[in-house]
Amino acid sequence: SDFNLLITSRPVFAQRYDYPCLRIQAADRDILSIINNKIPALPYVWEDKDLQITVRREVVVKANGMFLLASLKLWELEHDVTSKADVYEVLASIPASLDNAYHQIFERIGIQGARKKKLALHAIMWI
Repeated sequence: SDFNLLITSRPVFAQRYDYPCLRIQAADRDILSIINNKIPALPYVWEDKDLQITVRREVVVKANGMFLLASLKLWELEHDVTSKADVYEVLASIPASLDNAYHQIFERIGIQGARKKKLALHAIMWI
């Protein structure tokens, strides 16, 4: 009997074992959709139309199809900013790759207390 099997992973797995690889990534419109849904919750962004345009452009371009990266930066914009300058700083800090994003995440985890660090590491291992 025939069966089909679909395995999803990071590209490293497919390269290591020489399996065919289909790159699946979010389209810009998908990332723009989550940004538009989040804008009302973003301090300092909601009230400034020019800043909304900047956030949309920077997150879409820098996320480069990485939905998780866009989501993480939107979370940061929602929870970690205390001024418009912070918004620009978060936008400037969007990493160029998922590897760089994980590096930033692990740096932030490293400065947490022991319990938060343990919880964060368990969550990262699940992803």
